[in-house]
Amino acid sequence: MKMIRMNAQVDPRKIGILVITASIVLSLIFPFFHHQIVRYFEFYLSSDHKISPNGERDLIATYYLGMVLLLGFGFLKVQNISWNGKMRQIFLGEPLYRPTPVQPPLPRLTLILSSLVGLLLIVSMRFVSPRFPPLFQFLYAKDHGVFDLLVPFTMVISAVLLSTAVWKLWKEPKSAKLRAYVSGVYLFMMGLLIVYAGEETSWGQDFFGWQTPTVFSGNVEGQTNLHNYFNAYFDYGYIALSLVLVVVLLSVWLEYNQHWLPFNRLLLPHPSLIGLSLLIAFVAIVWYPEQELLEEMMAVFVLFYSFRIFTCFRSKSLSIEV
Repeated sequence: MKMIRMNAQVDPRKIGILVITASIVLSLIFPFFHHQIVRYFEFYLSSDHKISPNGERDLIATYYLGMVLLLGFGFLKVQNISWNGKMRQIFLGEPLYRPTPVQPPLPRLTLILSSLVGLLLIVSMRFVSPRFPPLFQFLYAKDHGVFDLLVPFTMVISAVLLSTAVWKLWKEPKSAKLRAYVSGVYLFMMGLLIVYAGEETSWGQDFFGWQTPTVFSGNVEGQTNLHNYFNAYFDYGYIALSLVLVVVLLSVWLEYNQHWLPFNRLLLPHPSLIGLSLLIAFVAIVWYPEQELLEEMMAVFVLFYSFRIFTCFRSKSLSIEV
């Protein structure tokens, strides 16, 4: 009887939080031991003691699908009315706007559209386009495919969108205390985006086709850029893109606990990007050699991030006194 009473007193929310934490941790550390799991399946379950590359990818995808289901179970456990209301406000509200009875539409649209675009990119590149080589070449050919060319344009557009926030910060006298570090970070981001766009197009060589200068003779791909000197380290960089999920989860945690509000609300991604960040983390860990796919997904992420900043700073409902 005492055991039954003790079990009855266990808070389901604590179980849910434990399950959510376990699913995230197991997902993040999986790349460090997945080879041992593959070897186990080869030795005990495969008749020829071999697993094909496709079989290994299916095994990895199945593992992460299980983690997603575990994550969903955890969220079901932690549900309660007050918690649901708080989460709805965090994911679907806009803290940079003055409080209103009606939630702004952009966070909801961002959550839905960014997740759908991420799914469409994955399905298109991994499952549809490879079955139709001409379509694959048209959409994804390196340096010439439509989606590949859209990446640098998206980065430039994102930089322009961020520039409006910098202009508004310096124009608005009430934001004087935020000018230095917020506008500095935005300017730094803009510089990174412009440099990325330049490197991605080999600073115009992809469009104008000039001969690579002799100073770039050591370039792995014979192009006018710097990043191709570090091709051997690309896999580590693409795997590191999974940290975008950590950044979004940090934004959620800070908003939930009302910590570092100016930093969180003005600089970190809005929690509504959680769906796309989950997809990016999945691809970065499971399919990290798919460099073009990851670049396109990150371009979409940056565009939604910048468009939210642009929209907030243009709105009459903006409240930057946080």
